[in-house]
Amino acid sequence: MKKTNLADVRVQNAHIILHELELHDATTNTDIAMAHHLSIPTVTKIINVLNQNALVRYLGENQSSGGRRAKRIGLNPDYHYFVGLSITKHIVSAAVINFSGAIIHSDNIYCQFEDTPAYWESIRNFAASVTTDLKHPFSYGLTIDGICDFDNNQILDLQNLGICTLPISQIRNNLQFDFSINNASRLAGFAQLYGKDQFANSVFVALNRRISGSLILNNDIFSLNQFDCSFGNMVISTGSDDTSYGSAGSVASFCSASRIIDTLREEGIPDTYDEFFSSLQNGNTRYQKMWDEYLDCLAATIHNIHAVFGLKVIVGGEMANYLPPYYNNLCSRIDRWSSFVPASAYLFFSEHGRYDAAVGAALLARKDYIIAQLPDILQRQNEEV
Repeated sequence: MKKTNLADVRVQNAHIILHELELHDATTNTDIAMAHHLSIPTVTKIINVLNQNALVRYLGENQSSGGRRAKRIGLNPDYHYFVGLSITKHIVSAAVINFSGAIIHSDNIYCQFEDTPAYWESIRNFAASVTTDLKHPFSYGLTIDGICDFDNNQILDLQNLGICTLPISQIRNNLQFDFSINNASRLAGFAQLYGKDQFANSVFVALNRRISGSLILNNDIFSLNQFDCSFGNMVISTGSDDTSYGSAGSVASFCSASRIIDTLREEGIPDTYDEFFSSLQNGNTRYQKMWDEYLDCLAATIHNIHAVFGLKVIVGGEMANYLPPYYNNLCSRIDRWSSFVPASAYLFFSEHGRYDAAVGAALLARKDYIIAQLPDILQRQNEEV
């Protein structure tokens, strides 16, 4: 039987404490101890170490009706920063977060993917531009519109980018900086979890050019294999022969984020998403018909996902930036399929939208940084937990 290592227990408890601080802007040693059945001395010792190393900070004292007042503790936002980059066919997005997980900057550039030295140089320049004003150390996270096969050092399923595979080591050489990396759909789902309990068990659906998603169970991204939650392959109609974005009648063929704009461009109308929705608000009947069809297909998709999993459904990706004004409309369309559980009870939109994957990449970098740093930080202290 493997013996419990005191150092491992100390690290595990430190992770528990940091996670509790992620959920609350300010809390106390006693609250943490009670929430996780730890002793107050155990929590106090670890908090002292984290404070001495600037990961956490004291925020004053609670009011008290008598006796000693408890100190409030919170994460130190300036301890370390994290930059997430998300590479897709046309757009590269960036999100910068502080150690508390708050987004302090986000940006994106139009940059057509090409596996060329000039393209990777443009990514390096963009990464440099979003970090120019950072006054604290930072780390990178990255995601590319494909599937990470870490065993073989490859990113697979890159057809959306116009290639089949790309070695991860080659990306590191091209970017000339180190980074954490994982699947875009997984990281976009990961972004929904930070600082929240309400989405601990849910399904995340990303409405980008690729329709993807992730299953979140017990505050973790659940996987059976690397191609899980390819919601774009779900068939929602047998009457369509449109295969521009996926199999005939599939969610991808109806709900790809590019479907509306690409359709307009094929007809010589160079609209953008913003212009489309502006015209829609101004009463464009042709656009209204297209949007009604989109919402009907999306409603069927969300209904099917909830019917299978019975969990909250979070819709994110590019289209999540435009869907909030249509929330009640969408819920009504979903409820036509089944009103047993009202859609308003389980349907949510991501707060990050087009930056879902970039925020998730930054949070992955944060997670990996903490995992790497905590053992050394705790080992340096002559503490027994």
